[in-house]
Amino acid sequence: MEYVVLARKLRPARFADLIGQETVVRVLQNAIRSNRLAHAFLFTGARGVGKTSSARLLAKLWNCLNPEDTEPCNACPNCLEITQNASPDVVEIDAASNRGIDHIRELRENVKFAPAKCRFKTYIIDEVHMLTLESFNALLKTLEEPPPHVKFILATTAPHKIPDTILSRCQRFDFPRITLGAMTDYLAQVTAQEGITISRESLDVISRNAAGGMRDALTALDQVVSFAGRQVDHAQVLKILGLMDAQEALAMLAAVLTRRLDGALEAFASVVNRGHDLQTVLGTLLQEVKDLTLFKTLGEASSYFQDHSAGSMAFYQGHHQAGLDELQQIFHVFLELEGQLKLSQFPRACFEMALVKACRVEPLAGVPELIQQLRQFQGGGTSQTGAAPRPVPARAPVQERPMPQAQERPVPVARPPATPRSSSAGALPAKPEGKNPAQPESTEPAEDPDPAAPAAQPVVPTAARPVAKPVVNATTKPSAPEPLAELPPALADDPRWMGLIEDAQKAPGLNILPGALRQLAVEELGPEQVTLWAADSHTLGLVERHREWIVQALAQALGRPVTLRAGHDTTKASADLTARGREERRQQARREELRQEALEDSAVKGVLRVFPQGRVETVKLNEP
Repeated sequence: MEYVVLARKLRPARFADLIGQETVVRVLQNAIRSNRLAHAFLFTGARGVGKTSSARLLAKLWNCLNPEDTEPCNACPNCLEITQNASPDVVEIDAASNRGIDHIRELRENVKFAPAKCRFKTYIIDEVHMLTLESFNALLKTLEEPPPHVKFILATTAPHKIPDTILSRCQRFDFPRITLGAMTDYLAQVTAQEGITISRESLDVISRNAAGGMRDALTALDQVVSFAGRQVDHAQVLKILGLMDAQEALAMLAAVLTRRLDGALEAFASVVNRGHDLQTVLGTLLQEVKDLTLFKTLGEASSYFQDHSAGSMAFYQGHHQAGLDELQQIFHVFLELEGQLKLSQFPRACFEMALVKACRVEPLAGVPELIQQLRQFQGGGTSQTGAAPRPVPARAPVQERPMPQAQERPVPVARPPATPRSSSAGALPAKPEGKNPAQPESTEPAEDPDPAAPAAQPVVPTAARPVAKPVVNATTKPSAPEPLAELPPALADDPRWMGLIEDAQKAPGLNILPGALRQLAVEELGPEQVTLWAADSHTLGLVERHREWIVQALAQALGRPVTLRAGHDTTKASADLTARGREERRQQARREELRQEALEDSAVKGVLRVFPQGRVETVKLNEP
């Protein structure tokens, strides 16, 4: 007699033989019992969970001549023909190979004919999601209003690929994956009936590898028996299925948790040298790290661990001291490795480097621990060293400090030390004598005349400061105005200039000009002369285009007629001379001042004691 594989030999002949589908079976049996049968059913679920078997049982049940309550008799001619796939009234269609619209047209023509022997003519369309969109559309009307003697049963593993118009015309039943315990128990019954000697641990491995599909489990059992005979050893099961022993993965994980890199690399080399696939090794490691994390979270008494082996439970109990945050970091290290293995040409090197990284994982300090340490440093308890924390002096109220003005921070200039600075904004300082015009002056920074200024001011880059140019001999270029040795207080900060910018914002047709005015450097060289320096030709062009309006606005703001000059000078139009640049300087100085104040705060000092390598980057105020 020809051998029949276990998956076909053990196909369920009754609803009671279906494993793990109690809910679906109950609904179908109740529908039969109450005579509330729909004309179209949709069975969805993973492969090997009993969709096609349930469809055949349902077709057998409503066509059975001698039904036993809600079970087919399996003895009448109709049941025997359906079991042998010989019934002309039960048609199974493989939609993967009959997916065209011509096949659906043929089906529509055949449904008109009455069944030859059975009560109903049943169409079982397997993998229905493979039909084309046109085929689905051709099936719609027939599926919605079939003849009274026709029943449709559609089966699919991808219900999301089926149009909603088809889904709405069917009663949908979702078949869940078969649980590990139920599958292992059934395999134990099968091996006992077939006279196969195999351990419960090996059956558990086969069930896990089947991923909830009974057909896959029976096929794997057939393969193992063909390889090892009727006396099956656990090592043979692992070898034929290409699986990794859980104890090898646990040994590798134990070395990682104890920071023994040499042991982890040795265990990894042993596994790889026996021919195990790296993806399989990684999947086993991820599974074990996940199980250990759940063991720490749920506890040993959880039902999740009722199917775990004694060796795995002993490992979890022996490594319960590993922190949850540490296990999470190790899990993410291996999870990142999964993507690297798919892309790299050197997967073994990637795996070994991941083991190095996993062995160097350090536990993280949580927020409650940090708060407790800060309280200890502030006097709420004893520090970690056992010594009492130093008393923190009471914090004095912060006084508002006047912002240092631009003229209070002198720029490196060339001037005689005895020559006083003119109080008038328009007067020119005396030209220094005895200096070589071609030789640059000393760039030694002058002392800050403001004693209230912060002790540590941010260093402004040299490129952002107006650089003193060499003094040009007046006899060389008589037509060029003599540059100032030191710029007077710039009008960029003057309220009158800021008011002029506000007027430009309100004036019609000048929507671009205010932005250009903020980027200009302003020099008042005399009682009637104002010079505007632009950093680029575009800004200079805007000034020339609106010269008349600017002259009138300046005369009104200064209260006297003025002569306007506009020029292109990148050095003069630097960030220190413009309104926007000066505001940035002020904000930078304020940030530095706040940072210095924060460094004196007791809480910040406590944090810096906890994190010696830390530093204060930014200080934000919660202003009302």
